Amino acid sequence: MTIIVLPLGAVGILALAIAFLIGRHIYQVKRLPLREDDREQLALEHSQEMERERLLLVRERHEHDLQLAQERHTLELLMEWERHQLDKHLALTRISADQKGHYPYMVHPEQGYQALPNVNMRQLAAARQDEDTEDTSRAIPSLVRYEDVKASIPQGHALVGISERGLETREDSIRALVWVVGGSGVGKTNSVSLRVDDDYERGHRFLGIDPHAFKSDSLTRALHGYMARFLMPIAQKTEDINRVLDAFIGEFERRKAGGQWQYPITLIVDEVGSMVMDIDKDEQVESDVAKKLKMVARICGQESRGFEMVGIFISQDAAGLSWLRKRALMVLAHQVMMMSERLLVCNEDRAIAKQMDTWPKGRTLAYGIAFTEGPIVVQQPIFRPRIVEANIPNLAPNPFPQNSTIVTPVNDVETPSQAAPLRLVNDTENEASHAQKNIDTSSVGNDVRGIIVRMRRAGDSLTKISDTVGLNGRKYPLFTAVCQELGIKKAEREA
Repeated sequence: MTIIVLPLGAVGILALAIAFLIGRHIYQVKRLPLREDDREQLALEHSQEMERERLLLVRERHEHDLQLAQERHTLELLMEWERHQLDKHLALTRISADQKGHYPYMVHPEQGYQALPNVNMRQLAAARQDEDTEDTSRAIPSLVRYEDVKASIPQGHALVGISERGLETREDSIRALVWVVGGSGVGKTNSVSLRVDDDYERGHRFLGIDPHAFKSDSLTRALHGYMARFLMPIAQKTEDINRVLDAFIGEFERRKAGGQWQYPITLIVDEVGSMVMDIDKDEQVESDVAKKLKMVARICGQESRGFEMVGIFISQDAAGLSWLRKRALMVLAHQVMMMSERLLVCNEDRAIAKQMDTWPKGRTLAYGIAFTEGPIVVQQPIFRPRIVEANIPNLAPNPFPQNSTIVTPVNDVETPSQAAPLRLVNDTENEASHAQKNIDTSSVGNDVRGIIVRMRRAGDSLTKISDTVGLNGRKYPLFTAVCQELGIKKAEREA
């Protein structure tokens, strides 16, 4: 037995020794630095792995872009299909020969236009075998371009929108005071842009108030293409708002007293609610703005007919604006969130107020003095902003100089009929500025003046502003005169 165990023990010890030597050798081999070819191989494998990851990211980005492109293409096809259906089956409302009825037309591919005096768009939708003909909203096209309906608006009529009966228009007098109300992002800016574009082509000049002018989606940015027709920079601060309201009220009083004028004027006021709610009851300036806004609403709603003075008021809510609601000649009520607000903007129509939360963007309730049959639900056409000055032929020349105070030369006798339109008189000007009054500032356009006002509000120095607008060096006296016209006082300029 002993003879058998001893050899086995020796063999085990020998095996352990061999294993130890092999392990030591492997450990020493691994500690050796990589050879050059091994290092290159590892670098190649790493670069290949990075390339595979990059290609995977590129493929995912490509698939995402392709999906977005397909969605945009689908939307464009949907809009084109809607327009085709509108052209083919519905056409648009035409005014009858006696100017009393709004009759839709049906366009048949073979028979052409057919007058349908007793058929509305809901019945036309049934003729197209729509699934649910009881739903009025299905009979109102939701994607109609303004350029497709613009030519169909009769002369002397104002656009209301697209209803189940077709294109809704009313006599031009309803434009004297329009109230556009609705929550954020429901299409108010689009609705206002439609009215401004219509006024623009009728030769109107504009005044504007926008307390939130610096927002990315502000009304000021939406109306950028019309700035050549604005008589003053769009007002944002309280003193500028007062100046614009004083100009509008003063011009109305001048026209009412027998003064002559050359074109209509449209005043656009955004965020009305934020200006009539007094933050501080002791703050007299705020209450002055509220009083002047109410005066303008009274003028436009009750007295401006025949004087070509138009007001467009925009707000996000209806609370506290009963003075505006009762004087507005046309109300365009977009979607609002709270039920109490809906009842106010829907003129206490609870059925329509309940439907409002399902409305698409641009759907509005229209009512007012010209809607003898009661409120109607309409869709506002989609407006595409454009630079319009070069596209409108036969524009009447603008007699106003391009400056913010709208001062034109006056005659020796200051009677209302002889005074220049919208002349603002400032009795508090310092006699020391007489030399600057003699400087002709008409060469400085409204765009440059707007830049000066915005940069000054941002706290930039006058030197920086003059360098930016190019009125430095020998042109600095002209810059100083423009600053004086813009209401930048000497102390502010020196600061």
